[in-house]
Amino acid sequence: MSRILAVGSPASDGIHRLTQGNTYVCCEGTDEEHEVLHRFCQDVEALLNASGLELQDLTPDEFACWVKTFMDHEKAE
Repeated sequence: MSRILAVGSPASDGIHRLTQGNTYVCCEGTDEEHEVLHRFCQDVEALLNASGLELQDLTPDEFACWVKTFMDHEKAE
């Protein structure tokens, strides 16, 4: 994997939102939805950095399991 692509639904306000980080691209969504996607990607990027992992170190399946663990942990808090 080389980048995370987070895509929101088309916004009724007609604004096309795009935010990029080192490992992700967030596009579209309402203002609120885009912010949630962006924050999630930032959190994942920070966890990768803290763990010493690079996105390229993970297969798509490994990344999916890793993100699921992160999300389950977030829900428990």
